[in-house]
This record gives sequence, structure tokens and C-alpha cells, in this order.
Amino acid sequence: MFGSLHTRSHFSFLDGGSSVETLADAAHELGHDALAITDVHGVYAAVRHHRACRRLGIRPLIGIDVPVILQESTCVDLSLLARNAEGYRAICRLSTRLHESKGLTMQELRQHEALGRTELQSCFVILHMLSGPSQHVVAVLDVLQQRGIDELHAGLAHDGRPWAMRRIRAMAELAAERSVPLVAAQDVRYARRDEYAVHDLMVCIREGITIHDPHPLRPVHDRQCLRTEADLQKLIPYPEAFTNVDRIIDECRFDLLPEHITPPAARIPDGRTSGEVLRQMCQDMFDDRYGRVSADVRQRASELLEHELRVIADLELSDFFLVVHEVVQHARMRGIRSSGRGSAANSVVAYVLGITGVCPVEHHLLFERFLHRGRKGTPDIDVDFDSERRGEVLAWMEERFGLEQTAMTATIITYRIRMAIRDAAKALGWPEDTVRALSKSVPGYTNNSVETYRNELAGVIGQIPMLDILIRAASLLLDHPRHLGQHSGGMVLSSKPLETLTPVQRSANGVAVVQFDKDDVEALGLVKFDVLGLRMLACISECIELIERHTGTSPDIDRLELDDAETFETIRSGRTLGIFQIESQGQIHLLAKHQPERFSDLVTEVALFRPGPLQGGMVHPYIARRRGKEPVTFPHPDLEPILSDTLGIVLFQEQVLEIAHRFAGM
Repeated sequence: MFGSLHTRSHFSFLDGGSSVETLADAAHELGHDALAITDVHGVYAAVRHHRACRRLGIRPLIGIDVPVILQESTCVDLSLLARNAEGYRAICRLSTRLHESKGLTMQELRQHEALGRTELQSCFVILHMLSGPSQHVVAVLDVLQQRGIDELHAGLAHDGRPWAMRRIRAMAELAAERSVPLVAAQDVRYARRDEYAVHDLMVCIREGITIHDPHPLRPVHDRQCLRTEADLQKLIPYPEAFTNVDRIIDECRFDLLPEHITPPAARIPDGRTSGEVLRQMCQDMFDDRYGRVSADVRQRASELLEHELRVIADLELSDFFLVVHEVVQHARMRGIRSSGRGSAANSVVAYVLGITGVCPVEHHLLFERFLHRGRKGTPDIDVDFDSERRGEVLAWMEERFGLEQTAMTATIITYRIRMAIRDAAKALGWPEDTVRALSKSVPGYTNNSVETYRNELAGVIGQIPMLDILIRAASLLLDHPRHLGQHSGGMVLSSKPLETLTPVQRSANGVAVVQFDKDDVEALGLVKFDVLGLRMLACISECIELIERHTGTSPDIDRLELDDAETFETIRSGRTLGIFQIESQGQIHLLAKHQPERFSDLVTEVALFRPGPLQGGMVHPYIARRRGKEPVTFPHPDLEPILSDTLGIVLFQEQVLEIAHRFAGM
């Protein structure tokens, strides 16, 4: 077997020019059996790497590059490859400790806990001689052997420079003296030769230089790409180095993506299970929600509750629902308003527990849109909290679940058109004033190509040959990761220390952040709970406070009548500025046409103003039917019970699901 063991993807943040998907495709085309991604200080690409390799039938290896700093500008590179789950955990712990530094110092290398003998028995360690004098490699090798790391290898790489063979022989001789096995570990920074340019551009951006400036870290050729085994055997004349590649690939057997979910641990009394506690809690709270409804609604809700509890138990998510209820209940006890939203509102369990405030039975909401036995990954429960007091909720959650088991989800900040033009222009050598004018000449958010804005860019610098180079350079950067960001509200909760599942690092404002975005977090089986801030809830809290201050009474805002005639008269008049979700000019215009008379009409109003109905041409037919200018018709008789509430027009996702179920048996 053969594969690249030292590959940096674009998740090395301006130190790799290709995505893991592109690297996996290129490796597959070259006949590789495996591919290791060893990004600097992190495993940001690990989940996507596993998926890409699974798709192509090649083995994904997870690793990390750790520079060992000997002097201010001199370092020796180490690569760690996880042999198994314990090796991955060791890499995560090491990455967590390294995120604020540029690498390990020699003193840290001698003392660092994460480089202990026991933990790293489950990792392959490859020592590289890529730059700097050989005595530095000797110094690092001495420390590693003193630490008793058995699976230590000397990496051989041909970088295409005149002294490459001399360096390979020196490394081979050193390895022979110290009884360290050799391994072919070419330094790969991009998938194919034509991606050399984007890598060079990224180096210039990272180092703060222009393309006109020489720099030792800039590539000197386009051969830091993936190559065939036969090609590398011509450059590295040591057969045992390739035999050891085969052995390492064979021994690295670790599946990062589980088929199960790791929910946070709820507080469960001794002798009881989380499923039993959840069931008892729902039964105790059922009458509070359904004690004053019709017998038909109560019966239907009871049946749905039983069905949902069985599904939740089968998916082992009882702990998760108990934890979310605990968070919401704690906020309520402290007088912090909250409101569950999204597909969680389709759940009777969430409604009974007070997580959401909308009865799914009365509003014909389907539980399967939220959760079903075929779903892989965690359910999406979004809860809005009073924006003025959201920080209190987050602080309590960290205290309740522990700092080691809570962290925010990351967002991968990728190059969009404005930032791509800005960084490319700086690397091409334009002065700051021109760079600023170029970036402002294009929109901040657009999916168009850079070429689309040629005239706007030419308006700043003119129709000059460098304009073509700028457009090409900015286009090369688009969609590549630039840095890691913090998700606005997604908090990861785990029953295990997060360091064993993902590295954790601190954002600029001191918040703990995992190295994966929301999709990757779900793929890992981790539970993400969106703790969001909503100004509308802060406004309601302030209104209640003002009413109590001036009248001495406090209204029960959650039990107000929803069909008050005077309220709807105000809404129909268009005086809705400041009213959540119906205050925009477009909504005010639609209200005048729609003329809502009850709360269900407002639900339809908000649905009509969504992108689907607007782009699908559903608004005008609905208004015409509501006013009696068009007859209410159904394309098929079986659609009438599904679409009767919306006058034969498809407005809700639940209706789409019901149609698919009714007509296609899905």
C-alpha cells in the first residue's frame, strides 16, 4: 500500500493550497491507497477528510504537524499520525495545548505531558529534515528517544532544491546510527501542480510580503504536489522507506465518524434511567399544556407523546431533552425569557416540557420533520433567550456541565469576494489606499465570480494588465479557509471531556471553541444546542417591567388571548413598525392585501413572505383566493385535506412532506 503521510490541506490556514476533497480525488487518481492530512496545530479537516476518503474507497489517516522551535527563526517539523482512537485523543490534547503558540520549544518537548511515552504509543511520530542544519534534527531526535517514543521514524522528502539528495542521505545516515526506521514522507502542500500559484499567494499573504519579495518559505517550483509511488521511488532511493509507508498505513485503523450520538449527561436519580425520568416528567406536565383543550386534541397529543418518547428512547436522546429542559427551566427561574423555535416546535415532548410554546397538534406540525428513526446526527433544538441576559445562560451552562465538557461551535471563515480582492491586492503590491478602494468597489456578499466585477475594479485602477492578474489571484482564493471563527450560538455539550473528541481553543474574546463547524460537530456525534439571543424577547421583558412600574400589575404574557379584535385592527392598518416579523416595508404592504383576522392568518402571513413562496409565485394566487377573486381548487382530490387551510396553495414544509408521504409512500 502507498499514500502520502505528510500532507497539508487548506485547513492549515494559508499554508496549504487544496481542499481535502481535491486532495482525496488526486490521491485516488494517482493510485494511492491512503491519504494522511497533517495540518499545522489542528485537525480542522478531519471530518471532511474522512468523508472524502470514504467516498473514494481510500484509507483516511489523521495527523498533525508540530513545529519544534529551537531558535527564533529555526524549527524542526514533527508529524504525528493516529494509529487508533487513543492516538487521535492524544493528538486532540496536544492540539488543545498548542493553539496559542507557534510550536513546541525544546524545553516543552522534554516536559510536555501530551508527548509522554504511554499516550504516544498509539501514534506514529515522523521527524522531518526540511530546512535548517542537521544538528537541530539531531537535538530533537535525542529528546524524542530519551522520551522513549518507540514508533519514531525519519522522514525522507525531496524538495527539488539542489541540495535535496544531500539532505536525504544525511537523514538516512543519522537514522541508521540511531536505529530509527526510514519512511517516505514528501512535504505536500497542494494536490496538483496547477495549484502551485494559490499556495505561493497564500504564503505571501501569511508572511505579509508581496509576490515581488524573496522569502525562504515561498515555494521555488510546482512539485509540492501529490505524486505516484513510482515517481517518488526515483527521487528517494531507499526501498525500506516505502515498505514502512505500507506498514504505517496498515496499522492506522481508526474510524472518526461514529454511528451513535454522544449526548450530555442529565441529572438522573440513582436507580432510574434517563428514559424513565423523561417519561415521568412529560406525564406530570401533560395536563398543564393539555388540561383545557378538546378531548380530540388531548387524545391525539397523548398518542403523539407516546410515539415521540419511543423514538427518543430508541435514538438514546432522552438525556439531551432533559438537559435542554434543565437549561430552559433554569432561565425561567431566573426570569430570563426564552422561546424554542425551528423544527423543535414539531415535537409534543418539547411543547410539554416548556422548551417550545406552540402546540404541534393544533398547528398540524409533523414530528418527523424534527426527528425520526432514520435520522443520523443530533436533533436541532434552537432556543432564543433574552439577548440582554443570554450571557448569564451561557455562564451557567459552563458552570453546570463543566468547562471541559462545553465549548462553542466554530465557523470556518472562508474567502468571499471582498476579502479575496483585498488580500490579493496587498500581495500584488498595491498601496493600502488602493487596496481599500478595490475591496469597497465590490459587494460584501455575493456568489458571483470576480470577473463579474471587472468594470468596478477597473474604475479604481484602470484597464491595465495587472487587472487580469488581480482577478485571477482573487479567484484562486475564493472559498479557501482564512481563519477560524466562533458560531453565534451553537454550544457543544458532551458527557465526556471534549479534548478526547475534538481539540478546543480559545477565541479572541476568551471563549472556548472546538475546531469543527456545526456540520462536522454533528457528524462526530456531538450534541449542539443553539443558545441564541433575541432582542424581541428583551423588548418584551422591558415592556412587562414598564407596565408593572406604571400600573402595579404584571400581565401573564404567555397566556394572552391570541385573537384580540383591536390588536388585529391595528395590524391590518399597517401600524406594525417594531412588531417582530411583520415590521418590514414588504410585510406592511402584504398585510394591507392579506388583511389578517386571527392568529392563524399571521402564521400564513409570515410563511408567504419566505423565499420559497415569493420565488415560487404563490403569494398572488393565495391573496386572490382569500379575497374571493379566484376559486379555491386542488390539482388532485387527495390534496384537499392537506392544503385546505392554505386555500390549495403549498406554503409549509410540512405540507410538502405530507404530499410526498401521501402520493409517493415516502
